[in-house]
Amino acid sequence: MSVNVMKKTANVFSWNVIGAAIGFFFQLFLAKTIGDAEYGKANLVFGASGTVAIFLTFGFHPLLVRNAAVNPKKAKTIFSQMLTSTLGVDIFVLPLALSVLFIMLFNSGLYGWQYVIAAYLLIIFTQISELIYGYYKGISRQEIASFTKDVAVRITKIAFFFLLIPFLGWTHKSLVAASLAPLLVMGYLASKNFSGKPKLDFTVAWDYMKQSRFFYLVTILYGLYASLSKVLQGIYATSAVVGALSLGMTIGVIGQMLGIAFANVAMPIFSESWHKGDLKTIKTVFMNVARWNAYLVLPLTIFLLVNIGRILGFLGWRDPVYPPIISVVLIAQFFNSFVGPNGTLLNMTHHERFEVLNGAVGLITGILLGVILGPKYTMGVAISFAASVVIVNLMKFFEVAAIFGIYPYSAKVLAYLFAVGFIQWIVFKFISTKFMGFLTWLFISCAALVLFMIIDFTLSPIRGDRNALFGLLKKTKQR
Repeated sequence: MSVNVMKKTANVFSWNVIGAAIGFFFQLFLAKTIGDAEYGKANLVFGASGTVAIFLTFGFHPLLVRNAAVNPKKAKTIFSQMLTSTLGVDIFVLPLALSVLFIMLFNSGLYGWQYVIAAYLLIIFTQISELIYGYYKGISRQEIASFTKDVAVRITKIAFFFLLIPFLGWTHKSLVAASLAPLLVMGYLASKNFSGKPKLDFTVAWDYMKQSRFFYLVTILYGLYASLSKVLQGIYATSAVVGALSLGMTIGVIGQMLGIAFANVAMPIFSESWHKGDLKTIKTVFMNVARWNAYLVLPLTIFLLVNIGRILGFLGWRDPVYPPIISVVLIAQFFNSFVGPNGTLLNMTHHERFEVLNGAVGLITGILLGVILGPKYTMGVAISFAASVVIVNLMKFFEVAAIFGIYPYSAKVLAYLFAVGFIQWIVFKFISTKFMGFLTWLFISCAALVLFMIIDFTLSPIRGDRNALFGLLKKTKQR
């Protein structure tokens, strides 16, 4: 089972690694070239767009994955019906969506309808892309979803960013406009996989919305505060501080991409196994995904935490409040991946009600702490975001343990992770202290990072992990 799942993950993993590298260095490039204030302004637009988009995706993504996994022959029909339903509803809510976007952006200091239009087009991109990714995951073509999301979209965005520089300059406007370009990629994939003629059927749309009601609530409750926190930070502080918060979130998500490859493969497996009553497979895959995720994300997180000050110094971000803001967000994002794919398991096994409860607690925690701490402390919103993430994941951990009797790690594996984590911290500290030249430090740190990931698998107390790694490397090399 370990080798089979790892081999299936190889292509997804390859694109994740490439996408993570592209995303990480492009974000650092942006942070250095356009500066913290302009970077923050762009993320205010992204935050406003994401806040509204959460309400207009209707929870169709996980429903599409689950339904397509159970009935792959009807996957294109399901995708087409969901896409038509989503875009059809957009027409009716357009005035309300534009009004909400205008209010949020105006209060954050961004004036002008060009920002509102850009934010709304980003909503449409989010809607289409989420359905595209869900369709490919559901039919077990996660490698296509990963390539599209992690590589094609990023390369398209980067290419258009440089094309727009002569016209819009090194400003947030170039970044926002370039972020609209991947709509071309999504439009092509949507037309390629669309089945039948586009016709809005309210009966069909309502039926899907009823099926996805728990997914919809989970999507809102989980995703809302990540975007809303940027808007709150923009209201309570400067756009530069928004940039720091956003950079922490972005780097944290990029780090998680290495483990998301495993979770994407696990989604249809959880759904199929639950449908068949195969709890043994669920437990095996869950624990494999949790370990492999930790082996990859742990050294990356430690590297970033040890060196965040140095990285920000290279970018020219000198404000002393930036490192703690980004560090708090990174720790929360790591904890999110460290506890295992609990949310994926709950969603794919018809336990969405628990996810609704978890999301509600997380959202309430985030908003309350954000409103209380945000006006008083510069890093108050960052603390509120981190607290909501940690609390939610603790709840999911205990729920999965109670429902399925599954824990992400055995005591032996947990002790191993703490031991290698401690060693990695010492080594990265040593490298950071002894190598002052930036390029030399970066090269040696990256080499150590890759080496630690390999060592984590090689010395794992679970023998199957070593075989899984060799299977992954062999499969990846064949690409």
